[in-house]
Amino acid sequence: MQPITHTETESSSEAPEPPRGETITQSVTETSADAGAETKVPDVIVEEQRLNVHHRAKYISVNKYKEVVKKLTALRQSHAQLYDEKQSLEQDMEERINEAVSSERHRAAVRLTAALAERSEDYNALVEKTQSDLRLATRKHSEQLERARHEYFVQTKYQEEQIEALKAANARLEREHREEIKHYKEENQSLLDGLEADTCEREKIARQVEGEMERTKLCYEEKELLKETLFEREAEIENLKQQNMELREQ
Repeated sequence: MQPITHTETESSSEAPEPPRGETITQSVTETSADAGAETKVPDVIVEEQRLNVHHRAKYISVNKYKEVVKKLTALRQSHAQLYDEKQSLEQDMEERINEAVSSERHRAAVRLTAALAERSEDYNALVEKTQSDLRLATRKHSEQLERARHEYFVQTKYQEEQIEALKAANARLEREHREEIKHYKEENQSLLDGLEADTCEREKIARQVEGEMERTKLCYEEKELLKETLFEREAEIENLKQQNMELREQ
């Protein structure tokens, strides 16, 4: 790109061009305004700055300027379109994500509802089975309790009868015991009376025996005395016999 040499014809027909930075920026803005794209995209601004730095020439040709403006406008429109497409794509992606999340939530809610319904059915079945088992156990317990009450009543009645029988037997035994004690007392008294009579008789016999023993003792003493007298008499007789024999010999 070379600077344009201004001739008199160009000077008479066209005004001097502004500096490149102002010209490019103003032209881009005006062209963009004519094209209907008022929104500045950061990438376009960066591109404008890059072009301003790149084109070091003080002046550029009108055709080149228009070409650059046209390219910048197309680039700006392209960036704006890409930005819109990006926003649309992001919005579409967000909508799809939200839709997918909503769909997944709906499916999860459906699965959860089905699982809860299944669990509810299982719980209801378990509750019904538990209540049925409880009713059966209650009925069995009631029957067992009724049987136990009947058995307790029968056993109590039997025990009461046994107690009455034992009381009657105890009264009868006490009566018999009192009669036996009375009989034993009478018999004992009779034995005591007989023993007392026997004692008196034995004492009498003992006294008699004692008297007999005294008499026997006296008889024995008398017998001994008689023996001594007999011995003395025999001695005297022998002495007399001896004297008699001596007298006969004389």
